[in-house]
Amino acid sequence: MVDRLRAADVLVLPSRLENWSDAGAGVMSAPMSDRCPAPVYRAVTYAHVADVDAALAFYGLLGFAPGHVLRTATGRAFWASAGSTGGRPGLAELFFACASGPVKAEEQAVLFYLYSADVAALRAHLLASGVHDGGVYSGQAGPGDGRRVAFEIYHPRHMECGELRVVDPDGYVVLIGQLE
Repeated sequence: MVDRLRAADVLVLPSRLENWSDAGAGVMSAPMSDRCPAPVYRAVTYAHVADVDAALAFYGLLGFAPGHVLRTATGRAFWASAGSTGGRPGLAELFFACASGPVKAEEQAVLFYLYSADVAALRAHLLASGVHDGGVYSGQAGPGDGRRVAFEIYHPRHMECGELRVVDPDGYVVLIGQLE
């Protein structure tokens, strides 16, 4: 067991990925563009959910609009994409697929981190839309079996303008930060 980290054990990420330089301890020494001829330019969170339509409805409360939705012959959604620009450049994207078994969020190790220009207004909207008020987060699941819950906004050092903790219908934690 490690009692404490040594300075050489900690990887400090540069503020811009394209400006990697030798930070010691075997860290990459050339810019990423020199290392990879076709760098990845887009990442999408992909989660298995119990009900794709329920996931689309819940994330619709966060501003995500359905994109492509694939359905069975009986009309049940089994895969979908959703996106949001949040009124800003860029696109936040999510993919949902119907899980083949029970969804146990604590075993999936999925945590969504999103950003909003106004977490207080977003929380008020969620509560007005029927999401449970979890009060102050204290490590407990909250009301509604710990699903569809919005906790009070807190102000950690890394997100001083506020961070909102929400739990979706499948029990996945959604943290939403406000940068300014």
